[in-house]
Amino acid sequence: DLQDNDTEEKIFKGYFDGRGHSISRLKIEQAVVMDDISYYGLFTKTKDATIENLNITSFVIHPIDSSKPIMIGGLAVDVLSSDVELEEENKYLSEFHNIAINNYLIDIHDIDSTDNIINSLINSISVNSYVHNISLAGTIKGNKGSQNIGIISSDIKGKASHIVSNISLEDNDEVDFINDNIINQYIVKNDKIYQNKELVSMDSLLFELNDN
Repeated sequence: DLQDNDTEEKIFKGYFDGRGHSISRLKIEQAVVMDDISYYGLFTKTKDATIENLNITSFVIHPIDSSKPIMIGGLAVDVLSSDVELEEENKYLSEFHNIAINNYLIDIHDIDSTDNIINSLINSISVNSYVHNISLAGTIKGNKGSQNIGIISSDIKGKASHIVSNISLEDNDEVDFINDNIINQYIVKNDKIYQNKELVSMDSLLFELNDN
């Protein structure tokens, strides 16, 4: 159980170091219901947490209950941090990094509910949070009734960078898969590099990586 059951909401507040090991053949069908919304993800919500050095393979999210709006963040739905002023620069209260998710399927083709938000990685990233060095490979199948299908939703108040996404869309209408919220950060989708939704050169990416 990766949830903190001592709180009213299901929030993970700890430190999870995968040490390079793999979680395989993981399937999520049952939701965590909060505020009349069905949440699906490896972690529902985290706060002031670190998750790092983890591989996930053969990972399936297949909601079976469409009676409530669905919110999916494959790794975590909401990454929360305490809203305090940090004295040191480039320090974060929440950090997700060095994570790979392969052979990944989000299957929503038979869901009838509306106002769904589907993100292959994370729904929201709060202040004092940093998500980086993440790779995704897999498929999102179906988009019936979905407001948004993407990598990260539009609610980013923290920082996200160096995310490589090879997620294909199956049985989907045309959707905007590179979200506006990745501001001044590089994101790679299907071997194409974007910054502020504009294609950029590989040289620019290498400069950015070397600079960090």
